Amino acid sequence: MKFNSMVASDSNMIPVWFIIFALSLVSVLSPTEGKEPIRSRRQDSNFCIDGTYVHGNRSCCKCGAGQLLIQHCTVNPNDRKCDHCKEGTYTSHPNFQTTCEPCTQCDDKANLKVDEPCSPDRNTKCRCKEDHYCDKEEPCTFCFPCKVCGAYGIKVACTATSNTVCNGGNTLIIILCVIILIIFILIGLIVLRRWKRRRAQQNINQQENGNATLVVSYSPVFPRVDLTPHLPEIAEHLTINDMKAIAMRDGIPQGTIDNCQLDHPNNAQQQTIQLLKIWVEKQGMDASVKLIQNLEDSGKKLIAEKVVDILTR
Repeated sequence: MKFNSMVASDSNMIPVWFIIFALSLVSVLSPTEGKEPIRSRRQDSNFCIDGTYVHGNRSCCKCGAGQLLIQHCTVNPNDRKCDHCKEGTYTSHPNFQTTCEPCTQCDDKANLKVDEPCSPDRNTKCRCKEDHYCDKEEPCTFCFPCKVCGAYGIKVACTATSNTVCNGGNTLIIILCVIILIIFILIGLIVLRRWKRRRAQQNINQQENGNATLVVSYSPVFPRVDLTPHLPEIAEHLTINDMKAIAMRDGIPQGTIDNCQLDHPNNAQQQTIQLLKIWVEKQGMDASVKLIQNLEDSGKKLIAEKVVDILTR
């Protein structure tokens, strides 16, 4: 029983021969590992992280960014001497320069300001002031003020590299024209409404006095209107004789009047329209006022009122 128990216990233990083999392996490898860092250090003395340059018959390691060269190498490439750039100077790449570059100054008069300050390994980075832009790639030496659109409105906002784009001026002009037209229409409606009220009041007053004749002076209050679109409708209320009297009064030659009748021998309304058109062309923009006044002066007040109604619809 005791023997069996020892055998079972030994089966759970690591064999002695395996432990002896592992210790032997460690003792063999240890001297090799101890010499490896020395070999690496020897290689480091000839290794240049930032590249090399040739001085005389030797290849020397370059100084890193942010440094300048103080002394060339003498024994191995890496024993050259470097120093850090002083404040206000920099080198942005590995080099063997004996001086550092001066940092760029962001000129306030050129509308520039510092975006990133100068450091030993990086030059100053400038950018435009607010509401200014530069029209070329970096480095920018001068920034221009962004365009102000005012009432036109901004289409594309100003950026650091592009000017403001404003909305087209034609849109604003159209809007202003529409507003002005609406104002004139409103004024015309107000004037017309007052005129109608005045005419109605005068009619009432004359009826109360036993006189139903309406006496109104149209020209001072009636707005000028283009008669051309209304010629056929006006001609329905005028006879050719009415139109001949008006034409002769305003100096239309008799030959012109006769030609209108000859052109339309059997159509009195077409004769009236043609003669009225010739008369309107001669009178110009005052034709509407003069036609009403002529009708009033010749005792054709009812026809004058109908013309007014046609033009004020």
